[in-house]
Amino acid sequence: MKSKMIKITGLILTVLFACFTTYQVAAADTWQYGDLTKLIASSNGGGTKYDTYRQVGLSIDDKNVYMYVSMDPELYASDDATWNTGDRNVQLTGYVLTIAGQPIYIDSKSYDFYNLQSSQQNQTKSFPVDVYNPSTFKNTTVTDAVTVQHLVRDNGNRVNNIMQFTIPISALGLKDGEISENAQVTLTNNNIWSGAKTITYAGASTAPWPLVVLGLLIALISVIKMRKSKGSKTAPEVMQYA
Repeated sequence: MKSKMIKITGLILTVLFACFTTYQVAAADTWQYGDLTKLIASSNGGGTKYDTYRQVGLSIDDKNVYMYVSMDPELYASDDATWNTGDRNVQLTGYVLTIAGQPIYIDSKSYDFYNLQSSQQNQTKSFPVDVYNPSTFKNTTVTDAVTVQHLVRDNGNRVNNIMQFTIPISALGLKDGEISENAQVTLTNNNIWSGAKTITYAGASTAPWPLVVLGLLIALISVIKMRKSKGSKTAPEVMQYA
């Protein structure tokens, strides 16, 4: 009995792990919240081997807006590590999130990142941001809303700074308090890249829960079958006499 319970527990855990792993692979590229878009740096004209590119991500669920900006991703690194090195610095200002035509400005007044971006060691640090909605005149400060990863590579000759924002929808100052389904959401920062990252908000994320429920049903059916099998094997023999 004990060995069978261990097998059942192992089966359930295996199914759950497979569900979560499948969801993550299907829903993410190199960022846990979705795909990343290659956008050329606003300081570059484009078309040369020395161009700097950004990776920009944008995602929304029923609680938060998630933003990702990589200043000099290794995937698109230029051939010359000494070219335009100042264009890889930490950038915490100039972000504009436009939701259904309504602009919202996201900036940080923190200047504590200078030591971080000049470091020759990999480091991570979080900073507050101010979120201002001019249509409702609401300004909200969100503590530790942006986390900066400072990454050093190529023997210290090249650095990259990755900014990841998590901003509660409640801090956006929206008139209705929420983002309407199928609303177009755009992220821009003309100081950092040319163009925009645009998504359509499809409503609250279901995450992997449908897969989890399916996995639990499979495990439950397996348990029932094992019990039936055990019952058929242990049924008492009926003796017949002439």
